[in-house]
Amino acid sequence: MKTIKFSIPLYHVDVRIVQLEGKKDKKSLAELFKKCGIQDDEAIENIDKQYADGGYTYRNFGRSDIVIVLYPFTNKESKTSVYFHEKRHVEDRVLEHCSVNDIEASAYLAGFLAVKFMELYEKVKVCKNPYK
Repeated sequence: MKTIKFSIPLYHVDVRIVQLEGKKDKKSLAELFKKCGIQDDEAIENIDKQYADGGYTYRNFGRSDIVIVLYPFTNKESKTSVYFHEKRHVEDRVLEHCSVNDIEASAYLAGFLAVKFMELYEKVKVCKNPYK
């Protein structure tokens, strides 16, 4: 499991991007969810089901946490699409939570998040059979 953690200072939100690499990450993901106050057994079960090429964005604004879970990827196109799909969810949820309706603020946040997402994106390899 590869993870990066960062804060969005202006909005006081902590973000973790979690790239799962296989079945060995099940326990670590469960521990992270507990730490962040996220309750979702389905995400953990999806590891056993060998989900790939997808992701999900969780939020707990009571604790100012966002966790993006990315399943292993089997091709570059899926990886790119899912990374930036989930990035958009972070943008929307943060701006909605903070009642921001400003295109320039949205654009700055998009740029900030792009840099952060790319840090992990560049470290992740695709694998035809990620659960083997």
